Amino acid sequence: MVVECGVAPTGLPYSKPTSPRGMRSTKSRGIIHSVLEKGTARLICDEDFRTLRGILITDNDDTFSIFGTLRSHEDPSTSHEFPMDITIVDGDTADRYELLAVNVTLDHFQHPVTLAEHTVIKIDHPAFKFHTTEVLIGNKADVAIHRFIDPKFSHENEKKVLVGQMTLKVVAQERTAPTTRRLSECLSPSCTEEVIEQTDDFLA
Repeated sequence: MVVECGVAPTGLPYSKPTSPRGMRSTKSRGIIHSVLEKGTARLICDEDFRTLRGILITDNDDTFSIFGTLRSHEDPSTSHEFPMDITIVDGDTADRYELLAVNVTLDHFQHPVTLAEHTVIKIDHPAFKFHTTEVLIGNKADVAIHRFIDPKFSHENEKKVLVGQMTLKVVAQERTAPTTRRLSECLSPSCTEEVIEQTDDFLA
């Protein structure tokens, strides 16, 4: 399920489903999906911050995969803030949520021991928040990538892992097609009323 998320007048996150172009809109029943989770996230970005990927492990040990791609053609290294499209995938149900044009801010992080400075990201969106609290490099980064993300990314040069607290507050509505009602004609002389059938078969 791919949804476009925003903020309702009440201040709560909401989402509206995206429909195929040219499809006629009809009244339909809706199923509400909500993701209200927080926990520790581990993210990796490419050098120019055009993509990100990682995983959120919630306080209840549930997992969500996180993917992000740069929305504009502007070089993030020349801008303090830039928009990304972020996709969230539920590890249990495979439900898929998409947040469009989420502002990502470049921030500076100083290692408390080595005092080395790193460029990191910060996200403050009504439905998606992330703040870097630790940066893993070298062997520690390799171990985290192998264990939590994807081993194939551990061999890239100077790969670092951004660790921090993440909060998800996504409420999405999935619209389903209404059931079809049709009248069937009874040819038997004993029939006095029309027969009403109800089906979910879209070919009916």
